[in-house]
Amino acid sequence: MIEIECDNCERVFEVSPKQAGGKVPCPHCGDVNRVPPAEASQQKELPPRSRTSASFARRCFGPIRFDTS
Repeated sequence: MIEIECDNCERVFEVSPKQAGGKVPCPHCGDVNRVPPAEASQQKELPPRSRTSASFARRCFGPIRFDTS
């Protein structure tokens, strides 16, 4: 399996090696992501995830709205 990180929601998910070089939808948000070619995906490892990322905050607290009235 190949692990990729969604460009939109930044969640990590796995895809089949058969999908290398193609495009797949994120199972979490539906955004279409490119799957790296097989040789590149085998060499590249994702960095450790930080629980303080902006996407984590968005998932926990939702979008920030400012009251302008």
